[in-house]
Amino acid sequence: MIISSTGYKSEIEGPILDFEDYINTIEETLCALGNVQTKAINYGAQIILTDAGKKVTLNIYNGKKGIRLVWGGGDSELQKKAVALVHSS
Repeated sequence: MIISSTGYKSEIEGPILDFEDYINTIEETLCALGNVQTKAINYGAQIILTDAGKKVTLNIYNGKKGIRLVWGGGDSELQKKAVALVHSS
């Protein structure tokens, strides 16, 4: 199960990916919106998306209850596009 900080929940369809494959999929998805950088954080990974001076962060945690997404960077148009892309993939 994937849980975002907005309370959005969705089941992973098809075979369950391992965490690194999931991160790679999200990176590839977000590349359509701008420059993507990834770094390791405690219990997961942080993806930083930048485009035209705007910055959005996505912390992805891999815990006992499943994968949890936490968005940062304010309520920008870039963040709205990124959230829509991630939840549609």
